[in-house]
Amino acid sequence: MKLLTQCRSVNEVLSDYLDGKLNFWSTMLLRGHLLMCSKCRAYLIQFRRVRDLLDDPQQQSVALPDDFDSVMGRAVQRALGDWKSDTK
Repeated sequence: MKLLTQCRSVNEVLSDYLDGKLNFWSTMLLRGHLLMCSKCRAYLIQFRRVRDLLDDPQQQSVALPDDFDSVMGRAVQRALGDWKSDTK
């Protein structure tokens, strides 16, 4: 298991964390990181919301706006740049 002290390693295990698959010490390290890192806390909140929406059978598909790909592409690039600067 990677040390859960860097944003990149935290983001790689969030799914396992939400599924309750991390061992006790990994969970404690992850929670400690989340207490200190507002970016990872925000990412966890968004990640959890997306999972909840995908798991909800009541959700109906909606048409995406025409500029969805470009807007999301810019958002992802900005987020990746933030995380890369945090891991240096």
